[in-house]
Amino acid sequence: GINAEYMGKIQKKATRLPRVPRKIPFRPRFSKNLTYIKKSPEKSLDFFQKLSLEVEEVERLSAEFIITLAPLCESLRVKIESVAKISFNTDSLTAVLFGSLRTGLAYEESDMDLALCGLADTEKSDLSKCSSIFCEELKKIAYLEDIQPIITARVPIVKMQVDLFKLEKGIKWKKLKVDVALDVTMEGQRSAAKNGIQSTSYIKYCTQEVPFLKPLSIVCKKILSIHSLNKPYHGGIGSFTLVRMLAVFLKSFSPYETKGEALLAALYYYGNVFDPLQLAIVNETFVLAQQNGFCQQLDSMPQPILYVSDPFFPNINTAFNVTRFRDIQVCFHNAYKKLVEESSHYDGRSSKKLLPSIYQICII
Repeated sequence: GINAEYMGKIQKKATRLPRVPRKIPFRPRFSKNLTYIKKSPEKSLDFFQKLSLEVEEVERLSAEFIITLAPLCESLRVKIESVAKISFNTDSLTAVLFGSLRTGLAYEESDMDLALCGLADTEKSDLSKCSSIFCEELKKIAYLEDIQPIITARVPIVKMQVDLFKLEKGIKWKKLKVDVALDVTMEGQRSAAKNGIQSTSYIKYCTQEVPFLKPLSIVCKKILSIHSLNKPYHGGIGSFTLVRMLAVFLKSFSPYETKGEALLAALYYYGNVFDPLQLAIVNETFVLAQQNGFCQQLDSMPQPILYVSDPFFPNINTAFNVTRFRDIQVCFHNAYKKLVEESSHYDGRSSKKLLPSIYQICII
């Protein structure tokens, strides 16, 4: 089975390896046989089957949410694009949907992300004026509420909320938050909005190629969102970095027989074993952080900085804003601990759901 103390010794020993000029992939030993849950094989299988069915239900509800909202999101996209073309006085502008509603990782609390591309020639002095016109025009649309422009941000953005009941009667969900990013990046600069679109394509590819990645990502996103640890600008971890971490984990330690086993193993690894001071994620593997210059502990930061390379720009750390990684680990550790506790008295007949218990217990 898995022994955290043994894993710690393995990692500690690995950091004492001689320094070499190239990156060395480090593949931690990790048993996929979850025998540390002390139950008979029959009951353990029942527990993992139940957990897997709940994970599959989360995935099904996510798909239902996305499919139901798809025509509404397209209608919104077209409407916002038409308003933007008039407000910014350009016909070359396009509104592009990206984020979780495109990647398939959305759930009921997810936002709709749009990027307005084609604004690179807009002068800064005109941007504020045009944005004000844009917001005033949006306010005339009955189903749009709480319209807030944030023009001074690194990526100018307009936030709003959609009253779905006004848009379509009888719909299951009441509100939908929308973030509209204004892509004003000049030629030769990296475009944050276009990076988001590119990241969306990458996530879609990964979730199709790596077994169990999609449902695990949705569950972990929900766990983190409870404590606002899913927002990079609050020190949390964004979907792109989270998917990268889970994908590398699954590629390194799979195959797992069920989604329940894979979820428990991922929560255990990132909640108990992984240490950003010892390991970094570069390309599609783990590497030794200290030996390869990826170990970051700043005096001004009480928590170590996670390093997860960007697959498109390998020298860029997608997790540079993740300043609360230890809090994230506590969330995953508590979720793992609660599931193990539930397994200890699971009799195969209980109708009690397992996932709601870990959403509630992940208290920092």
